[in-house]
Amino acid sequence: MKRFLLGGRVPKKPNIRRIVFKEFGLLAPKKVPFKEKTTQELHRFLRPYEEAKYPTRMAGDKTKLPIEFQRHGWGITPEAIANLLKNKRLARLVATDPVIREEFTRALRDAIVERGILAYEEEWAGLKGEDIKKRVVGRAMPQKIGKKVVKPTPYLANKFNSQLALPEIRKGIAKLKKGQHYVILDIGCGAGGTILPIVEKLSPKERSRLKLLLVDIMEAGLKEVRKELKRLGLKDDQIITVRENIATMLRNPKIKEFMGKVNFVTSGAAIHHTPDVTPIFSAVYKLLAKGGTFCFWDWGHAAWRAERLLVAPKGAIVDPTGRYWSRGIHEKEAPKEHAFISREATKAVTVGWAPTELQGVKIMLQTWISLLGYGKEEQARFAKWFDTQVKKGAPINFLEYLKKLEKKKPEYETPFLFWEGHKPPELYVEALRRSGFLSEKGLPYVRYSTQSPLLYQIKVKK
Repeated sequence: MKRFLLGGRVPKKPNIRRIVFKEFGLLAPKKVPFKEKTTQELHRFLRPYEEAKYPTRMAGDKTKLPIEFQRHGWGITPEAIANLLKNKRLARLVATDPVIREEFTRALRDAIVERGILAYEEEWAGLKGEDIKKRVVGRAMPQKIGKKVVKPTPYLANKFNSQLALPEIRKGIAKLKKGQHYVILDIGCGAGGTILPIVEKLSPKERSRLKLLLVDIMEAGLKEVRKELKRLGLKDDQIITVRENIATMLRNPKIKEFMGKVNFVTSGAAIHHTPDVTPIFSAVYKLLAKGGTFCFWDWGHAAWRAERLLVAPKGAIVDPTGRYWSRGIHEKEAPKEHAFISREATKAVTVGWAPTELQGVKIMLQTWISLLGYGKEEQARFAKWFDTQVKKGAPINFLEYLKKLEKKKPEYETPFLFWEGHKPPELYVEALRRSGFLSEKGLPYVRYSTQSPLLYQIKVKK
């Protein structure tokens, strides 16, 4: 029997998840650019600088930013998104019906994460082989500049990661029974910058006991790392390469075969390639054997908490998202689409020194001036502007500064977009806790692995 309301048929409940995913461009084929498959107003909101001049247009997609920062810092709220959708009936229901609003909020979060993951794929798919060689592989290796050999911080971080990993790997190999292999998973292996320093230090006999599972979205990188590993004496059947987005690893049947069988998981500068790291950590937890180890490094800073950053007073404690600071009985909330950064040491570091959040933000943004192709003079000019903004208590707006550079010719134009999922280590520790690695009060090994305030190392056991 059909239900009627005031003489008319009850409207069918909309398929909220399908509507949201369609308008975010997630139901169309991957090969179709987001610009062509996303609701126009929504696309302009998520990529506000896409039509700007270089270097401002290199911001990218807001969904690539850490999920923890998006709502307050970047204005990606259910209300804002509902008003940008074509489906005005759904927008009205979100505003008036608490049940619909809750369902919409869940669907929105899933859509943001899915789009953020695919936005990374879209960016990397557009890179040319020469871009990868110069900007990815090349940057991770020592380079001769004049008479000096410069060791980039990613190279130093990979070296430190290998030093931390090797004692445990050697011990694990020594305990193997006849016919067994020691399984290492490298998440986002690229061309081998993280796994090769580990394998190179092992003896030929130790290498013969390895089984390597290498996951990356770049086909060129997977081919390169296989070639280098074979040069080190590994056989083809010891090297399993899987072209898969690291954020969706367990969707791949080849990787699922290793559930509970991996002895050691490593990664270098890759895990931030998703707005939400918790699913990656949960997948790692499921893949690891009991007693297995997760040892990785990544970029970590607070520069992407919001487009407009405010420096909290000295001695103030800033919450992990930058929404509030507190000092004694005083507390302050950041205005919408602003976030605070702290003058105090970065939290969650358990070994060695820790930079301040302010240090990390300044150096990250200054590094991007360099990566965008501008020389030392322009980097020094940016540093002076940054210090002036801090002294005045004015917002630090990186995009505002980049607009000044639009009239200046860079030494080169980078193909890389700068909005990424970098976040301070305390948010990685929280995600490890949610994934089952840590008890409520447990802490992993966390330290800054080089003298850069941007790269930190984490090690934790299952």
